[in-house]
Amino acid sequence: MSNPMDRPDPARAVSEGDGSRSLVLALLLVALCGAGLSLCCSCFERSPRQGTIPPDNGSARALPLGNAPASSDSIPQSARSPSPGEPSGRRRPGRPLYGIAFPPMADEKGRAVTARQVPALGVKTIRYSENWRFREPRRGEYYWQAMDDRIAFCEKMGFRLLLTIESYAPAWMERQQVGKLGAVFSDYDAFRDFVTVMSRRYAGRIAQVQFGNEWDNPDAYPGTAQDMIRATNLLYDAFKANSPTTRVVLGSMTYALFALRLHTEQPDRYVFPLESAYRAGQSRSTLEAYIRKCLARLPEYEARVGQVLAGARYDAIDIHLYDDPENWAAYLGYAKAMCDKPTLVSEFGCPNPTFEKYDPEYHARRLEACLHTLDALPVEEAYYFSLITEGDTSAYHVDSGLLRGDLTRKPAYDVLRKHLQSGPGVADR
Repeated sequence: MSNPMDRPDPARAVSEGDGSRSLVLALLLVALCGAGLSLCCSCFERSPRQGTIPPDNGSARALPLGNAPASSDSIPQSARSPSPGEPSGRRRPGRPLYGIAFPPMADEKGRAVTARQVPALGVKTIRYSENWRFREPRRGEYYWQAMDDRIAFCEKMGFRLLLTIESYAPAWMERQQVGKLGAVFSDYDAFRDFVTVMSRRYAGRIAQVQFGNEWDNPDAYPGTAQDMIRATNLLYDAFKANSPTTRVVLGSMTYALFALRLHTEQPDRYVFPLESAYRAGQSRSTLEAYIRKCLARLPEYEARVGQVLAGARYDAIDIHLYDDPENWAAYLGYAKAMCDKPTLVSEFGCPNPTFEKYDPEYHARRLEACLHTLDALPVEEAYYFSLITEGDTSAYHVDSGLLRGDLTRKPAYDVLRKHLQSGPGVADR
């Protein structure tokens, strides 16, 4: 998570006299901020904070709530298993399989909330992350109990799992270069051992696995393209050898590269129409200076992403999409031109907390736009971020949760639920 001082000051408004060009720049900045370019990281909210974290919590997000059920044992069977009329993780032909990114999974309290709220949406596909430093706190000594509990929970609930292995290394690994979203490993043999043991232990029990989150941003993941390729290929080889039914997804990318490409080709294109819903922003001169700074890095982004797409072994790619569904088709077009593998969107969401005013009804309308856009895109799966964000001080999209902190449902929750349960022709993927 970047320093909040690096983000645009929301206290200064864009003047009406700046005109449409200023609006375009402001909205592009929204896209770049949401995509995790140098100002801020939109989606590694789930990564553990620096400091001591009890190993039982692993790296799954702890629930920042005090009124959740204490145990999933008290959850009615109807909450665990959908009724015959519910989608149960199904989708209409031609549209994505929808899931939830990072529902509470850290402990029984969080999993009890997930067990109640996720199936009620009609969702049976989730994404959560594990962190090597918690699974191997000392070289060669593995701690699997927390992960065992989470995998068993997913099986009990019938959840199809996309597991993200974060790009952090254990504390015992010396000479680490640590960034905002990961570290460069100094011992790849140790990482090979770790993913080999993991792939054997959970063989056939994890539907999809990936290494790293938003690695395309060099300000966040400090490794080179070759570092990302090496770690990804070790993960790929281990799972293909020991759990061949597990699909290996390339670690998630932001859409920063594609937003910059769109701006170079169509500099006056609006990123998205926001009615009159702008939060306070920056001055035109500040925005233009920032855009110039970002565009100067376009060759660096293109080289980094191109090298990883060409050199890594994987079955599918993963792109995060936030805030501007009006341009997602263009972003996916650029991605497909670089790689023809199947595409996942392991995070999508709205609204942008820096530039969009928040109210629950506006949130619901923007989510509806996101869903209708995704339905028409060449995307196999799409995971909404997130179920609960209120109280999560590490989250950037702090307003995007479907539930409030007291677990009451926002209008956006019903938008997603009705969308998933609407229409004829629902079929298992």
